[in-house]
Amino acid sequence: MPVPNHLITHNYFPASGEVPFGPELTKLFFDPPKDNGDFMIHGPNVIRLTRALLSNRLDAEGLLLGPQDEKDRTSDIYLRYFAPIHVALEMDEHDREKLHKMEFFMAAAAMYHDVGKTIRRANHPQIGANLLRNFDQAQSNRLVKALQYPGESDDSQSKHHRFSLICSTTQHHDKFGVVSTGEGALPIFSDILYFTSNEKVIDGIVKNVTAVMLLNLGDIAAVVPATLPPATRDEAARIAKEVVAHRAEGKKDGEEDTLRALTAIITNPACCLGLKPRKVWEVLSDWQVLVSSIRDEGVLGNRGRLKQRLLYLEQNPARTIQRILRLLTEATDTCNARVLSDHMSQTLVESVLVGALGSHHFQTFCRQFAAAVKLDYALNFFKAIVCAVIRKALKDAGVLQQGSWNALSAEEAEMLATLGAHEAQNIVNEITSLFIKVLHGIMTRYAEALEAGGLDARRFGFQMRDLTSDEKIREAIITLLCRENAKDHIALTWIADEVTIWSMD
Repeated sequence: MPVPNHLITHNYFPASGEVPFGPELTKLFFDPPKDNGDFMIHGPNVIRLTRALLSNRLDAEGLLLGPQDEKDRTSDIYLRYFAPIHVALEMDEHDREKLHKMEFFMAAAAMYHDVGKTIRRANHPQIGANLLRNFDQAQSNRLVKALQYPGESDDSQSKHHRFSLICSTTQHHDKFGVVSTGEGALPIFSDILYFTSNEKVIDGIVKNVTAVMLLNLGDIAAVVPATLPPATRDEAARIAKEVVAHRAEGKKDGEEDTLRALTAIITNPACCLGLKPRKVWEVLSDWQVLVSSIRDEGVLGNRGRLKQRLLYLEQNPARTIQRILRLLTEATDTCNARVLSDHMSQTLVESVLVGALGSHHFQTFCRQFAAAVKLDYALNFFKAIVCAVIRKALKDAGVLQQGSWNALSAEEAEMLATLGAHEAQNIVNEITSLFIKVLHGIMTRYAEALEAGGLDARRFGFQMRDLTSDEKIREAIITLLCRENAKDHIALTWIADEVTIWSMD
């Protein structure tokens, strides 16, 4: 059964005509807001790469990138989990009809997952879920109908379940990615819908979280790299606007030609960030922990008990160390300082943690940090720290073309790569120490709230957007923290003042 053309056309694009929430999809895919200007490339690639992951087509253009040995490692990691993923999705490798149906569903979920960005980029997953569920009941009903498979009875509840699952994937599609960067923690997963004490539906719960995970992997792989030439982005935008014009004028032939031209652009591997071994392992290992926790005899799908279980797991010092290491590697990788990754390790993080906090306070920090399940917009601030520390170390290298506040220029990255192992390790040590100081300072400020345990244990989010949204505040804090001697205590107080906390329970 091919993907029905009443929702998707040319494999990767929302169809024209009476598609549910069609105006929102057309705007998103072909005339996106300025703060999401590359969606005409990203959006169709999420559909394309999510389907490739589902069908084990790992040779899809742009899915796995890097040298061949790195691609092979990524492939090996994914293939270790592939059979369990299919089991979780209630699929049979010999049943082609089931595969085609799941391909259709995942393509539809991928098409709608960012629809909230038509309203606002910040908090778009929740906005998108609200849009699909509550904005226009007629459109919601039409989407339910569109999700009915050929041959299904009109009275079947299956299409309603698929609609609920699409709303869930929309609402939670970024959670595995957030946890993989260290900005999130395992307990954030207990928000994913349809948890119940009825153990007979545990397979349905597992199917739900697996669909969310798979879409998140496709979303990560489809990120448009900052290195994509502006000319390619401009050409994609020009063609996308032509699609809108042809549809407005009802020119089918013109639409066909433009969609083929846009497909030729998006399938260029240079348009995708792709998947790397570390990212795939982080997402899939978290998924495995989550599925095991859902099936645990002490949980059996109950949402409240799952939250307690995940909080308990997250308090493990090994999990704390791993989360901070994820923050370190993600920040350095995404600010063009990935050469430092070789100097980072769990041993280093543990050594700095215990050295800075002492063994007793380290245990306390682990408990508190586990309850801080979301550090919203934290990564940008940590990238600013990385760049400031590196620039301080390179100050004697002469005049360099400086990059932005949260990314090194190519010249800075090249100069960083020429440093000796000892110098590079010193930079990593300082960055690690500053990350831990910042995190410990925030946890200490809100210790009383974070320390509640037992049945009253709660999860908290920390809004860190204000640390970078105002240039003057950001520069003042970074200067005190990274550039001035013996001023970091002032910066840490300022950071704690700028960060706000909210309860997620």
